Amino acid sequence: PPAEKVEPAPAAKPAAGGAVVQIGAVSSTALADKAWKEAVSAVPGLGAGKGKSVEKIEKNGGALYRTAVTGFASRADAQAFCAKLQAAGKSCFVR
Repeated sequence: PPAEKVEPAPAAKPAAGGAVVQIGAVSSTALADKAWKEAVSAVPGLGAGKGKSVEKIEKNGGALYRTAVTGFASRADAQAFCAKLQAAGKSCFVR
C-alpha cells in the first residue's frame, strides 16, 4: 500500500542548529506577537537576526499559538539567549 501522505507543518523550519527558544503558548496570534516583541526587547541586542515562529496547536479543544524565537547557530546559543531572558524575568525553554 502507498505510504500515507503527511503534510509538512506550515511553521518555518529552524536553521541547521535546530534549537529554538519557546517563549510561550498563548491564545491568539496578537498575544504571540506581543510575547515575541517583549522577549527580544527584554534582552537588547540579542534579538538581532532572530526570527519568530508561531505554530498553532490544538489543546483541550482550543487553539494555542506556540511562540518561539528562531535563528540560533547552535543549541548553546539558544540556551544562552533563554538564560538571559530568564534573568530579565521572562520564562522560556529550549526545544
